[in-house]
Amino acid sequence: MKRNLELIREILMDIESSKDLSWNALNNLYYKKWLTSELITSKDKTTELNHQIELLQSSQFFLTNLISIRRGIGTAVMSISASFHGLSNKGHEYIESIRQQEIWNSIKQDAINLSFDAIKQLSIELSKSYIKKKLGL
Repeated sequence: MKRNLELIREILMDIESSKDLSWNALNNLYYKKWLTSELITSKDKTTELNHQIELLQSSQFFLTNLISIRRGIGTAVMSISASFHGLSNKGHEYIESIRQQEIWNSIKQDAINLSFDAIKQLSIELSKSYIKKKLGL
């Protein structure tokens, strides 16, 4: 499954702007906004959304604390509980680098094959150029 950079951007911006990161609030975002988003193109919306969230988690864009790990005796079953606290510094830096719609529109089509770090660096360079142009430098 491919990354959905538009959906990832929406998820990060929603989390960043949320004043309430409780389980209920995140659950509402998940079911009432993200899962119904027109940005999800797959027929299996839940799988696509979960994949994007897993990509963000594996890229360390979220602050979480591991609470417990339980393993079933004699089985391969394992459950992990984690508490979610918001975006990590890396998550904030990424969203800050792609916040401006004009810059995001410039890179989103070509960015699909780039790493998150490369997208961030490219958008920072475009931001610098954009600011210099606005200031007449």
